[in-house]
Amino acid sequence: MDRQSKSASIPLTSQHLGADPQPDFGWEETFKKLDSLGRGGCAEVFRALDKRSGELVALKVSNESGEELRRFRREVATLRELRHQNVIEILDAGDCWYTMPLADGNLTKLAPELCDEERIEAVAQAAQGLAAVHIAGRVHRDVSPNNILRIGKRWVVSDFGFVRKPQGTSSEPKTRGAMGTPGYMAPEVLALGSHSATHHSDMYSLGQTVAFITTGKHPVSRERPQVPRIWESLVAKMTAVAVNERFQSMDELVEALLDVQRQLKKQRRAEWSAGHNAVEGLSQAEVNVMAMIIQETNNVFREHEILNGMPKRERGTFNIGLIGLQRRHFLEDNVDEEGRLWGYRLTDAARDWLVANPDFLNAFPPSEPESPQDDAQDDDGIPF
Repeated sequence: MDRQSKSASIPLTSQHLGADPQPDFGWEETFKKLDSLGRGGCAEVFRALDKRSGELVALKVSNESGEELRRFRREVATLRELRHQNVIEILDAGDCWYTMPLADGNLTKLAPELCDEERIEAVAQAAQGLAAVHIAGRVHRDVSPNNILRIGKRWVVSDFGFVRKPQGTSSEPKTRGAMGTPGYMAPEVLALGSHSATHHSDMYSLGQTVAFITTGKHPVSRERPQVPRIWESLVAKMTAVAVNERFQSMDELVEALLDVQRQLKKQRRAEWSAGHNAVEGLSQAEVNVMAMIIQETNNVFREHEILNGMPKRERGTFNIGLIGLQRRHFLEDNVDEEGRLWGYRLTDAARDWLVANPDFLNAFPPSEPESPQDDAQDDDGIPF
């Protein structure tokens, strides 16, 4: 998580750098609907093909009228104004439809495969997106795992169908009663209705979202969520009944997430070093690959650079170890200065393991490179 990514600065994404969406044509002229991705309160989202570029997009269409159509138009107007890398962007729009980037999935779907570091990153990015919403004087009012999407390496807040306009500008439609996702609505919303929602209500809903992604269980209204110990104080503060006891801004929450990240690193160091063998917890193949990376690279490498200098008979074991380290999140994609993928690099988790196990390389003295002809010998050692 990047301490420098502050919500007060609202950077544009690459798709925001072009012209504004054009509202003067129907979606049927430009997009081909494929399959439905889901239906919300006032619209349905489809996977669609952009006939101009051949790219897949998400197409959101409203077939409603009256109040629901006005809400949809408010959503479109809001997204046109909110330009932030952690808020879903509009690509094209019309009177009752708009398109957006096609997501990999939402937090409901993706949460089971995330490790704690990835959960911290997802929540931090969602918080930065919500901070931009609040800076603009708006309240989301329906923060939930369904409405936080992953697009490539970024997480975005989506579905602004219940968004509240800045105080003093709202007219129609008036929100009566509590509207939102059950289990994620703040106590003050349940008691007074959605028209009373503030940015504190979004904080509560994001706290309930954290409870879900750390337990796999959807929260129940008015029940304190039971989460893993490392998340307890954070979630308790986010979901406090009294609004003045919650984090008072999303930036404050991001700082608290950095503390959770530090606690997580400290916990893992303790687990690895408390009476364990230096290589316990990693398979022999994984330890071998770690040694090669440390001895033969500067911690940033391309797979083929190591494979090319290795006898063929050892490459299968190397690949097994490499996959194991990726699954442990010891390796991540490396991006060069121009934003292009370039090999792998060790993660903070891997570096923490190295700090806890400084002597593991003693079992791996530097080896002499083997002659290339070794792979082309028969059983009596005579080259063919």
